[in-house]
Amino acid sequence: MINKYYYLVSSLPYLKLGQENLVSSEVFLPECKKWLSKKDIEVLSGASLGDFTVTLEDGPVLRAWKEFDFALRTELASARRVIKHGSNEKPGLMAKRALDEATPLLMEQALARIRWSRLDELEAGNFFDVNFLVLYFLKLQIIERLKLFDKANGEKMFQGVCEVNYG
Repeated sequence: MINKYYYLVSSLPYLKLGQENLVSSEVFLPECKKWLSKKDIEVLSGASLGDFTVTLEDGPVLRAWKEFDFALRTELASARRVIKHGSNEKPGLMAKRALDEATPLLMEQALARIRWSRLDELEAGNFFDVNFLVLYFLKLQIIERLKLFDKANGEKMFQGVCEVNYG
């Protein structure tokens, strides 16, 4: 039987892309460790936006996510190669949607929306179980990643890189 985590899931705030984060991954994981079985916490801990390597421990939802993210990254790499080398090959739909944006920040936001949409799709039929928690954790990571793009810090770094040194 699949473990159900009714109390834990029902206590989590609703996540919406672009909202202020009501919970951080630093709070989320320790709280999950109080409630999840050892096997489920291992699955949850293996859910990372940066890791798309499929392992035997991955459940079907995490495996589907990793396969999707790998396909998205492959499509982006292919589209960037086409742009760089001027090939007539057409980029995939997801890559085109992201790369058509005017700025790198808007591209990152488009990629976040694409990923978020896939996570929403994977949520279907997963309520109060480890799969729901894995998807929730991945959404938290997307929100936290987008928060890293701070305009003031970006401008400061840009000015530092572009500053001419006459010394």
